[in-house]
Amino acid sequence: MTQIWLIIRKLKWLEKVFLSIVFISIVFRYSFGTINIIVIGLLLSILYFPFGFLYIGKPSSNHSYITSIILGLFYALGVTSLIYGAFVVEGYEVPLIMTGFFFLIILIYLTFKLKSNAYTNDYIYAQFFRLSYLIATNLFVLLTNLLHTKYPPFMIQF
Repeated sequence: MTQIWLIIRKLKWLEKVFLSIVFISIVFRYSFGTINIIVIGLLLSILYFPFGFLYIGKPSSNHSYITSIILGLFYALGVTSLIYGAFVVEGYEVPLIMTGFFFLIILIYLTFKLKSNAYTNDYIYAQFFRLSYLIATNLFVLLTNLLHTKYPPFMIQF
């Protein structure tokens, strides 16, 4: 448990704020409205992709920022698929499933880097935290959307 708190402390404060606001707005998306999800989700995507070298960090002192920028691209795609899922855009399942597939590839890659000690453990654990957060929120959106299409809230009668 203390390891998780150490990982969370390694994240930048702006990323923590955006991650928590995205999660809260996804959970309460029917009461918050959709504009909140768009704005905060796009800001989080901008933090991850163009500024991935700054917010994700360098893997180690002898590596370049290329890995962080590529990871930031896939994290931004994950947040974008989250926005699609939150809006229940037609065909939203495809981006959610594709990002899950990409995240699985990243997870395997980071696991091999962890075992080979190519990157620092703090860097890899922070990436594991970001991946688990995005996978959990994508699955949450996918499952709640599937439940709401099967049992829409306005169709439930008592």
